Order: sequence, then C-alpha cells, then structure tokens
Amino acid sequence: MIIAEAGYRIQDYFHIKQAEFLAFYEHGILNTGNKIWLSRSKLTDSGGFLEEPQIEEKLQSLGWIIFHPQEHTVSEQLAILASAHRVAGIEGSAFHIVALFKQFQGQIDIFIRGKQLNGNYRTIANRKNFKQYEHVIEKSCVKNPASSRALWSVSNVSNIINLLTTSKDNFMSNSFDNDASKTVKIIPGTHSPRRINKLLESCNGNRYLEIGVAEGKTFFNVNSKEKVAVDPHFRFEYITRTTKDIRFYEMTSDDFFCKDLEKGRFDIIMVDGLHTFEQTFRDFCASLSLAHDRTIWLIDDTVPNDVFSAIPNQREAISFRKKFGGKSNAWHGDVFKVIFAINDFFPCFQYRTISTDGNSQTIVWRASRPNFQPKFNSLEKISRLDFFDLHQNFNLMNARTEEEVLDEINEIFQKMT
Repeated sequence: MIIAEAGYRIQDYFHIKQAEFLAFYEHGILNTGNKIWLSRSKLTDSGGFLEEPQIEEKLQSLGWIIFHPQEHTVSEQLAILASAHRVAGIEGSAFHIVALFKQFQGQIDIFIRGKQLNGNYRTIANRKNFKQYEHVIEKSCVKNPASSRALWSVSNVSNIINLLTTSKDNFMSNSFDNDASKTVKIIPGTHSPRRINKLLESCNGNRYLEIGVAEGKTFFNVNSKEKVAVDPHFRFEYITRTTKDIRFYEMTSDDFFCKDLEKGRFDIIMVDGLHTFEQTFRDFCASLSLAHDRTIWLIDDTVPNDVFSAIPNQREAISFRKKFGGKSNAWHGDVFKVIFAINDFFPCFQYRTISTDGNSQTIVWRASRPNFQPKFNSLEKISRLDFFDLHQNFNLMNARTEEEVLDEINEIFQKMT
C-alpha cells in the first residue's frame, strides 16, 4: 500500500503542491483605501474580546469596513478580502481563506485571543508569503455566559485602535513594543542569526549553508553574500526568493549531499536538521566535503533542557513530559551525542558549546587538539548514552558563555589572517 505524503499538517506544515492546488483565486485590483475588520461580534460562541463592539464602532468611524464572514458565501468573502489593503481581526478561522488566493497582496493583522497564536496562521503566511503581523494585547480571561469557551476583556481598547492606525512602513525593526501590547512580524531574528553573523565577521566569510531551515527564522536573518538552504519541506514560498546567490534545495540532506549539487566550499555551515544523533552526525560528516580549512560549523540543540527533551523521538518526548505534568513542547533529541563523537573521533577539530543567551549550540572548527584523549572510544557506546550520561560527562561539552565563545573564535580567526 502506498500512502501519499500529507499536503497539510495541523500547526506546522503546508506542502507547496497543496498550496498551489488550493490557490485558485486571482487577487484582482487592490484598493489601497479598503480596510476590513473580520468581526466575531455576531457569533454566539465567539470566544473573542468582550469589547469588540466598541472596537468596531471606533474603527467604523475611521473608515473601516466591519465584515461578518459567516453571513457571506466563500466567493463574497474572497472578493472583499481581495479588495482590501489591510485586513484585521481577532484570531479566528476566517483568516484561513487567504490560502485560496494565488497571491494575497494585502496586509493581515491578527489579535491573539489566548497566550499564543495557533500555529496554522504562521504556517499559511509563511507558505503563501504575505505580510502578517501578530498582536499580543493586555487582557484578562472572564467567564463567558453563552459558552464554555474563554472570553477575553481588553484592558485598553485604544491600544488596538492605535496599532491599526500606525503605518507599519515606519517600523525600523521586526517588532514593536509599548506598555500594553506587542506586535510580532513573521520570521523574526533569534539567537542563531546573531551568532552566525558574528562568526561570519570573525572568519570574513561570505558563503553560508543551512541544513534544516523550516520557516527561515535563521536563514533570512543571516547576512551573507551567498546562502544555500536545504530542507525537505520549506514552510515558505521559496521559488520567487531564489537568485544566483540565494539557492534553495527542497530535499533531504542525504539527497543534497549525494547529488553533489554545490561545488564550492562554505565558510559557515549550520546543522539544524532532524534532531537525532544518527542524522546530525551524518550531516556533519557529509558536510566535510563542502568545507575548507577555515570553515566553522554551528550545530544546534546540543544540550537538552530536561530528560524528556533528550528522547530521540519528538512525539514521545512531548507525550512523556505532559504525562508527568510538564507543559513545554521543547525537543532537542540526542544531538548531544554528536559532540561526544567529535570529541572521540575528530582529533583535528576543536569545539565550544554556548550555554547562555538562547538555545544551546556548539561551534566546531578545524584545529588540532593538544593532549587528545578519547573518552568512550566507541560510536556504539556513544549511541547508548542518555540525559544523565550527558551531565556526568558535561565537561566534554566545553561549555562557555556566548560572549566567551564568540570572543575566542574571533581571536583565533583574526590570528589566521
């Protein structure tokens, strides 16, 4: 029996072929004056904001169209959204209709109901490649007399109005904060690009390879002249982003290395694929064919945050944690074993693990290790190590602060020039 690959996975995956199949609606003429508020105020089981009628009254006075999707056909909903320069509203499934556009040209503003946004909104936005802002507003949960669903009371309605009357063209960065709200644009920068950009400066590099890209949070914030991305399923539209110097390979890392698609050598190689010892170790070894004497590797997720996070199977890790009262979805897998393997079998490489200021990562570079001494001397033994073995041998991780590691790397590579 042949089972087809999933076209869409709830929260985190939208296949490009599925997106192309759904995208039947041509956008039409954009009206820069049209601003649409997708209302939930007439839903009997809304689970939205208690003050939404006040919000709508104020927006209407400012020229916004208050639109109730449930009162219109799908065709009518597509037509009204197609004409809008800006579409805003409280988090709700009415926003998902944008998946039917060939290319949505407006801007979307979503006000999050709970503590965090459902992952489907970002998944669709990343695949369809439109501008989306997510707003976290100060609010409190109140009892909903009409339903068991949570109802939220907004502390200050004017914060919402102010956000929707502020031009995003004036934003100088990917985020905007004030005393009572927070706005986040998709694909924000994180600790990874911060570290990678520092490493690029240290080695004077301009060629970057990333294994395991997902939404592109790291890839799109790396400042390198030439960049190559490898991932089995990019969670964004990559074809129109492809240039001579920015290349995307939607395939497994094994296929990428086997097909010998890149002939040059890379200055920085980020390894952030499947979080298992076997795959990450294979990616590291295979990437040696695309490295030179000054290449620097950054291996992600090398220190699991708890015993559950170290389980190689992601579903099992999260399931066991929740079974014992934990709430986090963190998963690092057993990538830490790769560092022990490098320690024992690559005497010509040195490494340091960053243990502060974000997720733990290990930096590896080519340099002989004085007084080399393997600890386990067996890949089979290393493969059987667990979370507690990691901490019994944690000195082998060479853990330092981010500042200490990056300063040391900079000093080493400056001496090479």
